[in-house]
Amino acid sequence: MESLVEAGLLPLALLPRAEQLARAYARTADAFARSRLGVEIAPLVASPRETGARARLKLRADAEGRLGFHRAGSHDWMQVPLEALARPEIVAEAARIEAWGGARDELEIRSDGTSVATVLFAPPARPVADLGPANVAQGARTLAGRPTLRVGGLRVSALSFYQVNLEINDAIVARVEAELVRLSPSRLLDLYAGIGNLSARSAARGVPATLVEGYVVDPERKGR
Repeated sequence: MESLVEAGLLPLALLPRAEQLARAYARTADAFARSRLGVEIAPLVASPRETGARARLKLRADAEGRLGFHRAGSHDWMQVPLEALARPEIVAEAARIEAWGGARDELEIRSDGTSVATVLFAPPARPVADLGPANVAQGARTLAGRPTLRVGGLRVSALSFYQVNLEINDAIVARVEAELVRLSPSRLLDLYAGIGNLSARSAARGVPATLVEGYVVDPERKGR
């Protein structure tokens, strides 16, 4: 766990679980207090997975193809125990990719709880076929298999955003949908929408929804 703290990945990992949760809640409450929104902070919902919860994990390959991270605030490469960070299927896929030896620079391994996909951000150093059966993309381009997932019934392409904790994502979706049913809005504006999981159920019930995830700046209009 010390290496996870050193890498800045789990800065509270050495604290008792109860204190980790208390600090996370206090940090959230403080952020809302400083924003002066005057909202009530609901009780914290802890992940059922105390460790190994991440369903998306960005890693960096060293010159030998080993997978790890940069130490916090530096470019020093280091390895950490991935099983403390990510779901078992992601840890297993990371081991396969290391054995393959074709990873270069940064990559992301993604899971929907059933299927696993790997997104490379640099051309591989070895043929992807040598990896064996796999779902691999280089950016948005498919290199092998089918590097798309399904989260909450929604299709997730290789570069789409979705929450890193699948169980907490399900809880968030259920909570938001219950509030939307109670409020019965005439239309929705979903900002930072990701794949749209927070508004998809309401849209399926016929509520008009506009989803915004990002924007592109027109260089011809920049600064006007």
